[in-house]
Amino acid sequence: YYYYNNNNNNNNNANKPNISSNTTQSTASPNLAESTAQVQKLYVNEEDLVVGEVILVFNRGFLLEEADDSTLSYMENAGVPKFPWADYDYVRAVLTRQLKTVSPAAIRAAMADVEDRKSGGYIPVKALYHALTRQFKVLSTDVPLHAFITLARGLSGLWRSG
Repeated sequence: YYYYNNNNNNNNNANKPNISSNTTQSTASPNLAESTAQVQKLYVNEEDLVVGEVILVFNRGFLLEEADDSTLSYMENAGVPKFPWADYDYVRAVLTRQLKTVSPAAIRAAMADVEDRKSGGYIPVKALYHALTRQFKVLSTDVPLHAFITLARGLSGLWRSG
C-alpha cells in the first residue's frame, strides 16, 4: 500500500528523514533524498531490508549499516525475487556488466587508493564500495553496499546457494 504525500511547503528539509544510527561513523546514504520521494510506503516488507539503504519508519529514515551472518544466509537462500542483492550470481552479473564499460586504468586507480598494503592487499568491503561508487564513481550508485557484502561472501566461500 502506498500513500501520496502532498507536502508542498518551501522548507526543503521538511520531507527529509532523520538518520538514526548507533555508531558515530554513520554516513548518510546518497539515496536518502530519493528515498523520501512524494510516494511513500505505509509499511516495511522484508524485501525493503537492504544493507546500505534507508528505510522509512513513521517518516524517519534509518540507514541499515550491517546484517549478521544468519540474516545474510536467510536472504541468500530466499532467492532473487525476494532479495536480488543477496544472490551471488545476480550481483556478479550486474557488477560485471557495469565494469565492462569502465577502463581498466580507472579500476586500478580506485583499487590502488583503497588497498592496504600493510595487511597484504586486503580491502575492507565498505572501503571498496565507497571507492567504486562514491569516490571514483566507477560503478553506479544504484548498487547498494549489500551487493558488495554478497560478492565478498561469495568469493570467500561463505555464500550458500539454496
